Amino acid sequence: MARLDETFVAEDHPDEFELLPAGVYLLQVTESEIADNKAGTGKILKITLEIVEGEFAGRFLWERLNIRHPTPQAQAIALKQLAKLANAVGVPNFDDTEELHYKPVIARVGIRKDKSGEYRDQNVIQGYEAVGTPSAVANAPAQSEAPKAQPEPQQQASTPTGGGAPWRKKKAA
Repeated sequence: MARLDETFVAEDHPDEFELLPAGVYLLQVTESEIADNKAGTGKILKITLEIVEGEFAGRFLWERLNIRHPTPQAQAIALKQLAKLANAVGVPNFDDTEELHYKPVIARVGIRKDKSGEYRDQNVIQGYEAVGTPSAVANAPAQSEAPKAQPEPQQQASTPTGGGAPWRKKKAA
């Protein structure tokens, strides 16, 4: 038994997940892992991305890519999305997904509507572009939703331990 110092009231902690507005965001990969799919017939690459700038800084998005799947089309779609991410962060060849971590990337984010009404609508990453790509800036929505263009990050062989993004400037207090 675990005794709390106070009474926990569930209604004080509602599960009100708000979707991000569709738009263009500056992100970085913060976590990645490979897991078996539910059927045990393939592998899923789970990627966690953090918004690093603007009104929604600190919010997260997730990708689940079927990198090994019995359906060739499902696997091809996932590998193309992974290739877009890898190219956009400047790491087109890698053997460990950690090489993609903490590198800035522009993502076009949309909203997938659940037509069945069984599930909530959800954000979906529609594509990736390198920071500073003219088309990423041109397609950006209103400034409150769009990231500012950033200079190209320095190429680094690895990310220093301790997490965080070495290219990101600290905000003045």
